[in-house]
Amino acid sequence: MSKLISLLIIISAMLFLSSCARDIQNNPKQTETNQGVNYVEYAENDKEPGRINEEVIGIAKFQTKVAIITKDTVRKNSYSILTEGQFEMSSDRIIHYDAEGNSYYITYDSNYVPKGTTVPVNKNDIVLVIGEDGDYYRITFAHGDVPAPIAYIPKDAISFDERLFENANQGRIIDAMTYNSIDGRELGLRTGTGSVQRREDGWIQLAFPSGEEPFWIRRESLRFDFAREVLDKVTRQKEE
Repeated sequence: MSKLISLLIIISAMLFLSSCARDIQNNPKQTETNQGVNYVEYAENDKEPGRINEEVIGIAKFQTKVAIITKDTVRKNSYSILTEGQFEMSSDRIIHYDAEGNSYYITYDSNYVPKGTTVPVNKNDIVLVIGEDGDYYRITFAHGDVPAPIAYIPKDAISFDERLFENANQGRIIDAMTYNSIDGRELGLRTGTGSVQRREDGWIQLAFPSGEEPFWIRRESLRFDFAREVLDKVTRQKEE
């Protein structure tokens, strides 16, 4: 009986060690960086974007290209670039600079988003592509939070086909006549970026983020020329 118990203990220990080995191989390891923030270190065979074997050496402007999300997905490893005035200088912050000497601070979502939390990105959302990293595009958003977060989206969830923009969840108007209903009363000319609420008979109901009542515009008034320069980090391969 004692031999049987010993054998069971040995088998259990072997299974536990095997499970730990799989966890070390497959799961990211939280590590402390010299920037005073947590980052995720991945195994060599991991294709996760934004790998932290890179070193931030500055901030620069990047030209973007407008694209559309083709299926529901999630954003990964997102972060934001804060400009001077959006953060307080302190001894525990690593400040980065652009070519003109302006100061910036990078805040990583992993610092305050609970582990395992995913942030959805919806089909037909408009995004701005900054660059690429393996199987992912590095993107920011045309509409929403300020400063807009930068994140990674799988390439197979993004299209640059402008014909798909007709179904976009967001759009912008410039000096467009607005109406209180389809073929209704004119409300005046408006300019801004909003979320599409409804589409009907050549008309689009749009809502601005200010929380005011949605209004109607003619379909041809909606634009998708969101491309612009955005601030992002400049990196290089971190030395071993």
